Amino acid sequence: MVAVDKEIGKSPVVVAAENFDLGLKERFTVADVLLKLRQETQLMSWMQQSTGETQIQRRLPPVDRVIVHLEQMSSLNLYWQQFGSKLGSELQKLVTDSTCIVKMSSAHLFRSGGVTHHLGDEIVNELSLVPLCFDNKSKRTTQCSEKTVTQCSKKRRFDDVEPSSQSENDSVCDTETMSDVEPSSDSESESIRETESESDTGDETDSDYDQSSGMDVDYRKRKEMSAAIFRYLMVADEDRQTSMGVSVVREVQEQWRGRMERNPNIKLDNVGDALLHGLNDILCGGSNYRQLVPSNVALHCNRTVVVAVCPNCTYWCVIYCTWNILTVENLGCYMSLFNSKYYNSEQTVRDISKSLMDNVGVALTDLSGGETYHDVNVIKMVVKQLKGYEGFKTEHAGALTKSTVTAMKQICDEAAGSNSLLTEKKDKIIGSSYIRKI
Repeated sequence: MVAVDKEIGKSPVVVAAENFDLGLKERFTVADVLLKLRQETQLMSWMQQSTGETQIQRRLPPVDRVIVHLEQMSSLNLYWQQFGSKLGSELQKLVTDSTCIVKMSSAHLFRSGGVTHHLGDEIVNELSLVPLCFDNKSKRTTQCSEKTVTQCSKKRRFDDVEPSSQSENDSVCDTETMSDVEPSSDSESESIRETESESDTGDETDSDYDQSSGMDVDYRKRKEMSAAIFRYLMVADEDRQTSMGVSVVREVQEQWRGRMERNPNIKLDNVGDALLHGLNDILCGGSNYRQLVPSNVALHCNRTVVVAVCPNCTYWCVIYCTWNILTVENLGCYMSLFNSKYYNSEQTVRDISKSLMDNVGVALTDLSGGETYHDVNVIKMVVKQLKGYEGFKTEHAGALTKSTVTAMKQICDEAAGSNSLLTEKKDKIIGSSYIRKI
């Protein structure tokens, strides 16, 4: 885990970097990963969703927005969903406001024009960093102008990812070898022995082995570059940091320098990958990888008023919605009184409108909420679609529902005013929407 702060007009600053061993058992679920992250790491504190009292204390400077990047993992990894999109969705549910978003990070860290390109020539030349190029035929050029390695699979899904060490990866790689899959030491040795024993069967086997070996070397090269970049930043002086355009907090540098002195063989490739993912969007601009958030944040942070106008009684509920957390602020019911015997008459619409304003008028029209409800920027009204039953025909249910919708539209128009912008959509799947923007 790496935390990078960025202010407008200033260079990014690495403010925290940690390696954590979650100690997950076999066949774990996304719930197990989330529990371990909350108990054993500082993630929630870094996301500004916790005070850190129940976690390892590491206070970071407060920021206006936190963006959590989750690394894309290969589908050959047995637990790629538990560490990927499923984990991101669960993390997003823990967010109580719109100041933190979770998204999947781009997998191509060492692409041409990527992060290493924006770190300057000095670090590239000193560490011999090599960009990787990709074309439409799923071929990768190791040095952009020299040796080209063709993949076994025509469809590349993920890149720059650390795969599972499970032995089942070996059987999959025969038909769909990914360049990012690092086999375990046992399975790798077994694969080599099998290849040696079958070396006399034909040229095709030799070709497949050479190709697989090249991909393994390519994966390890990328992991070595990630570790080298992280080590370089941890020992970089002010001049080198200025040359790269990336600064590191002195406390973080001293911490990792001590660790590297005590253990020269310390594992740095994973934390190096995390560092590059954190710098990717900052240095290279935003990516098109989807955010694990609602498409329209404002509409999902609102006060939702649900109304069901039935022949004898009207039921209502007021819900305060903040992302994925719903709070019931008020609910109730009252007797439905209609001065007309026809559900589709204008009088029925006026009766419904008057009774709603008398009972839930503040929730429907006042954005501030008064003393009862939270202050919001969006009020969402939902009308329950009625169905027919014994003594209440389907035609009557449709007419009463339509009159309720008309009454709600009138309330919306009056509350928003004549200068508001009207947007009306009709969709058979998600239902119709009537929006007034002030």
